[in-house]
Amino acid sequence: MANSIQWSDIDKTRFFGIGTGMYTAITMTLHPINVIKTRQQVLADSVQNADAKVWSKNRIDRGVRGLYRGIGIILVMAVPARGLYIGTLENSRDVIYNYLCQASFFTQSLNEETKDNESPLITSISGGLAGGIASMTAQTLVVPMDV
Repeated sequence: MANSIQWSDIDKTRFFGIGTGMYTAITMTLHPINVIKTRQQVLADSVQNADAKVWSKNRIDRGVRGLYRGIGIILVMAVPARGLYIGTLENSRDVIYNYLCQASFFTQSLNEETKDNESPLITSISGGLAGGIASMTAQTLVVPMDV
């Protein structure tokens, strides 16, 4: 990654803070929708009109606080997993990219114009592999806590 920002150039404290903060904000925004969806699934077998029942029961019985019920445990699981995911993704992407740049198969296929610049093929492959590794790593942390 000759012309791009390297992992070693990034301020890790800000990167993890902003990244995890943004993911946490998204989780908190979408949590009420997940609560309603789960309640609809529970009521769907016994009630014909589950949509209206869930909304009216929640509004009357629990109010807005009912929509955020359980958010604490979700955040306790999600915040460390997201930090682990981001760190694994960025570190493994750099390692895989550097390895593929040195691999004989890829260095022979690159033409003279792209040898000094990023190859889209190598960038795509390294990003995909890094995403898979990061996802497996984060899920190794989250799934046992979720079950």
